[in-house]
Order: sequence, then C-alpha cells, then structure tokens
Amino acid sequence: MRLSPTVTIPIAVRNIAFVITRLPYLLIAAVVAFLFCGLIVWLFNLPLVWHVLTELPLSISQKIQFLWYGYTGLLANSSRTFATLTIMNSLLAGVQTSLLWWILRNRLHKLKTQTGTSGLPLILAIVSGGCAACGGSLLTPLLSALGATSSALISTIGQVLLFISTLLFTYSIYRLGLQIPRQEKHES
Repeated sequence: MRLSPTVTIPIAVRNIAFVITRLPYLLIAAVVAFLFCGLIVWLFNLPLVWHVLTELPLSISQKIQFLWYGYTGLLANSSRTFATLTIMNSLLAGVQTSLLWWILRNRLHKLKTQTGTSGLPLILAIVSGGCAACGGSLLTPLLSALGATSSALISTIGQVLLFISTLLFTYSIYRLGLQIPRQEKHES
C-alpha cells in the first residue's frame, strides 16, 4: 500500500532532520555545499585557477583570497535568481551528500534503487551554472553551436535548468529521507 505525500513528507523531513542535526553530517553538508558552490563558480575558469594556485608566487592567504573572490562575485555580479538558485543547489547538494553518506554507512544493505536520480541534479546544476562575472556557462558553447546567440536566452535557460536541478535535488532528498529508519537513535 502506498502512503500519500501528506504522510510521507513529514516522515522524510523528520528523518532528514535526524541525520542533519548530527554534527558530523552537518559538517559534511556544509563542506560539500561550499565546495559545490566553488565548483559551479570556478568551473569554466579552471585553467586560471590552476595557474594562480600553482604557478604564481602568491602567499597562501592571497590564493585563498583569490578563490574567495569567486564566491563574492557570485553575489555581486549575478542576477538574484541565478545567485539564489546556485546557493540553493549547493546547499541541497550538501544535504544530499550527507544523507547518502549516512545511508551508505548505516543501511547499505537496505538501500533501494529509488535513489537513482541522485546524480542528475548535480549534472544539471553544473551544466546550468557558470562564470558569475561573465554570465557564461557550459550552455554558451553548446547553444552558440546551435545558433542561439542571445546571452539573455542563455542566461534564462541556465536559470531554468538550475530551477529544475533544485526540484530534482529536493525530490532526491525526499526519497533519501524515506530510506532512513525513524527509530534510529544510537548512530552519530
């Protein structure tokens, strides 16, 4: 018998909260969210990042400051919608990773095939993300090859894909939340 969403959603939320309120899993979520956001921000400038980090004679603090500019650039140079969706996707990626880690660590033998969508939101978020400063994305070369030359169109498509990615992350997290037994109280 299938339960209605009015029953399963509160169960999933309670189970997700059970895992995320544990310090190790909260830290995993925070670190993954931070790194995932950095990946989206810097993905299309990886040669520049590599050059700055490995070849320029900069101090560690200057290199960290350089990387930090990507995060501040996301907030300063992007549309609010793009920045919000990028941050939401990053946070959801962190939560999803924490839940997957908990399930793999505690219930590997009970993991069902229902978590099969877990990789799709990550791919969509990366494809629709891009350079905060220039508005570019992985979509830019693909759409240019197909004749779409309007940067407004590319930006809109990127935002739509980020929104779809957010929905997929949310659904994936909901399904993962249903995989966590409610009665677990002993595991940290």
